[in-house]
Amino acid sequence: MVKTILALPRTVWLIGIISFLNDAASEMVYPLMPLYLATVLMAGPKALGIIEGIAEATSSIFKLVSGVIMDRTKKAGVTPYTSTFVFAECYRDWEDRKSVV
Repeated sequence: MVKTILALPRTVWLIGIISFLNDAASEMVYPLMPLYLATVLMAGPKALGIIEGIAEATSSIFKLVSGVIMDRTKKAGVTPYTSTFVFAECYRDWEDRKSVV
């Protein structure tokens, strides 16, 4: 069994490592968001609930859309990783613009 695991292609290992690091990063940040919103931005419980609801809805909609795309194209592409990169770049650009203002 160990030989089989070690015989996996390089791309499988890379995607696995990328997925692990991406999940680890989001799991580290996720618990800190309510604390940040409540202490730094002075958001109340209602605002935290709305933000959390929007985040969950966005995640669910994206999963649905990417699933439909995968089913129609019949390719197991890199859509989730590409979207993560695109959204991270958009967020970075937004943060840069916000700091200039």
